[in-house]
Amino acid sequence: MPRTPHSFMTRSGQRGFSLVELSIAVLIAVFLLGGLVTLVMGTRRTNATQGALSQLQDNQRIAMTLINNIVQKAGYFPNPVTQSLATTFAAETLGGVSMVAGQALGGTHGVSDTMAVRFFTPPNDSTNGNAVINCAGQSNSVNSFNVSYNNLFQINTVSGTSWLQCQVRTNNNGTLSAVQTINLIPNVTNMIVLYGVGTSAASNDYSILHYLNATQVTATGNWLNISAVKVTLTFTVPQYGPSGTQLTTPLTAVFTRVIPVMSRGGVEI
Repeated sequence: MPRTPHSFMTRSGQRGFSLVELSIAVLIAVFLLGGLVTLVMGTRRTNATQGALSQLQDNQRIAMTLINNIVQKAGYFPNPVTQSLATTFAAETLGGVSMVAGQALGGTHGVSDTMAVRFFTPPNDSTNGNAVINCAGQSNSVNSFNVSYNNLFQINTVSGTSWLQCQVRTNNNGTLSAVQTINLIPNVTNMIVLYGVGTSAASNDYSILHYLNATQVTATGNWLNISAVKVTLTFTVPQYGPSGTQLTTPLTAVFTRVIPVMSRGGVEI
């Protein structure tokens, strides 16, 4: 039977895709899918980085606030009528930091520094926002007598993680409590402490002449002449690859704060 135009049009409308057309379609799909995967991976990396930076900011703020609150209290005693720096703070050693009588600040200098801070607390101190607390968040709320706290900041590694730590000990008229060690902030790898030193004359205005490390302060005999403390902390920041997985080599971030000392500069708690 001869082929009519109608049957020709019907068969032409029912034909499938050619191999070239299928190949082109697959290539386009692969290209679009690759772009989508790249977008998802980039989003994961961005979210991971933003989370790490947000955690870094929180850790930095908490660490500096803790150190600031403790250092400002250095040399504090509640009763100036019966107490003084020279007569109140007895000689004491904590964590390798030896402090003579009357010394409120001490420390050691090395690859990472340590810093010790001593202050007294009033008896039956309340636990509200006005309480004088140590680096463990404790106050003298149960004793009817004054006690002093020795707070030692240091960097130490625990289970593979570098921590900003605090050791704290109570001194009740020479009776020393057990030392508590508190892990404060993780991923702090280094601490540098410089002490702002004024002149030794009792009538000066406590102006800072220069900043010295702990070894230099000891060598010049200036532990009783510190008006401010400059603390620098180094944090590690996780670094993420294109897939959003954490890389083995982290980045570092450095933060510095200068803290006036109450017993020298009149800072209020």
